[in-house]
Parts: sequence; structure tokens; C-alpha cells
Amino acid sequence: MGTIGNVFSILIFTRKSLWRSCSMYFLASAINNFPVLYFGAITRMLADGYALDPTRYSLPYCRFRNYFSYATYNLSPYWSMWATIDRFCSSSANPRYRQFSQLKVAYVLIPSTILVSGGGFLHTLVFFQIQNGSCKAQSGLYAQFFGIFTLCFYFLPVLLIFIFGLLTIFNVIQQHQRIQPIQMYGTRSAKQIEGQLLKMLLVHLAVYCLLAMPYNVLLAIVAAYTTPSTLFLFIQNLSRILLNASYSVDFYIYTLSARLYRKEFLKLLQHVFGPNLIRIQERTVASTSKANRTYSRSPARIKELVPDNNGTK
Repeated sequence: MGTIGNVFSILIFTRKSLWRSCSMYFLASAINNFPVLYFGAITRMLADGYALDPTRYSLPYCRFRNYFSYATYNLSPYWSMWATIDRFCSSSANPRYRQFSQLKVAYVLIPSTILVSGGGFLHTLVFFQIQNGSCKAQSGLYAQFFGIFTLCFYFLPVLLIFIFGLLTIFNVIQQHQRIQPIQMYGTRSAKQIEGQLLKMLLVHLAVYCLLAMPYNVLLAIVAAYTTPSTLFLFIQNLSRILLNASYSVDFYIYTLSARLYRKEFLKLLQHVFGPNLIRIQERTVASTSKANRTYSRSPARIKELVPDNNGTK
């Protein structure tokens, strides 16, 4: 489910009609979901379900897995943060802010964010240890630092998402209240695209916070305690399922929430399968309509053929 959805998202966001700075952050998020699902999620599933966990006896793998997992998992809120700031700037009446909502800005921010996340967790390559058969942060001062660092690294973009999300909504309300709205997007079609991207972003943020935030909070707590309870670890494992789901559902929530995304998805299918897809759809609709008409007429037809109590038809 996650693979198919993310592949479709990548194909859709690379279409020329959606070539916007906000779309680039959505695209980066979809690409980032692959290492999360195929490395972080699968290795965890093998460890929990089949006891195949090299982190228990291989220190290099222990450190690399945690480094790569933390660096990729924690990138997701930053893509959402940049998309939210982009929507704020795009909806602003200030032309200086609107200059931030450009493709060239996205081309700089995306690799810079990857470098910051990759560099920010380099300390895990040194201070993660195998303790009592478990790969975790080195006990003592570093464990406390790691918990605080992870919490701050995750909640900084979440806080900015909340702030700029509210500011974006405020900008949109102001636009509707103006007697003569400022033309910010050039054409009506471009304005509709920007509005649909904002809608997709808001739905994405709501679902992501609901699914991903519990695990990150619990992760920061467990890092500060060397012996968490069995119940706590059970709850953390349940929250991990929700976390991994958050990297799989973007395509489906975009499809349900935005007409623009559905339209581009159908265009993509038409491009892949050709006009035959449209003909199949038309035949299906026509057959369904014909069947419905036949069914609706059948009671009247039966009444004509069945004699009444007086023996007449």
C-alpha cells in the first residue's frame, strides 16, 4: 500500500501542471518515505516478528541503523514545515514574502535540510552502544541529551507548522475580506491550484500529527529512562505502527481531499493506459445506467403481465 501510493505521488508531483515550490516539498516527502519504509520499518518488523536483529550483536550495524533511521524519520516534519511556510508566503499580501514561494528556493532548501538532518544525528554513530542485548543511547548524560535533542529536533518544525499554519489561514481570511483582492497567482487557474495545494497540506498535517506525534513523544521519554516498563514498551510498539502508517497514507489522503490531485491522477492513468481506460470507464457507466433503467422499469412491466384478482391483465 505504501509503495504504490508513494510511487503514484512521485509521478503526480513531477507532472508539469503541478510544478510548484509546494509540490517539491510534497515530492521530497514522498521520496523520503521509501528509506523509512524499506529500511526502518522492515528491519524493525524483522526484529520484532522474527527475532532477526543484528543490532543486538553488531555494534557498527547498531549505530548505522539508528543513525539512518533517525535522520530519515525526522525529515518528514521538515518537509511539512517548508510546505507550510511556502503556503504562508504564497498567500501573503507582501510581495517580499511571496518571493520565498519559488522553485529556486525549494531547490536550495531541500538538499540543505537533508544535510542538516544527516549532520544533526552524527553523534549516534559514536554514542550508541549495545547494552544488555539492546542497541540504545549510551547510559548517563548522553541518554538524557539524546532524549532532549530528539524531542527538540522533532517539535521545532511541528511548532513552526502550527504557527505558520495559523498565519496562512489568517492570510486566506484577509483575502476574502478585501473588496479588491490582490492578484497573487496570476490567473484563476493558478489560484485554484494554489488553493488545492493548501487544502492538501492542511489535511496532510492533521493526519501526520495524529499518527506520528505519539511515537516521537514516547521515544523521547524512553531515551531518558534506562529501564522502561513492559507496558510502556508495548504502548510504544503500538504507536510505531501508527508512525509507519503515516509514511504510507499520503497518496490516499491527497486523493480524497483534493480534486486537483484526483484529476492529475486520472490524467496519469490515461497517459499510462491510453484512451482505452476512458472507453472502459464509459462502457462501465453506460452499462450501469442501462441496468438501472431496466431495473426501474421492471416492476411496472411485471404489473402489466400479472393478472389481477378479476382475471384481467
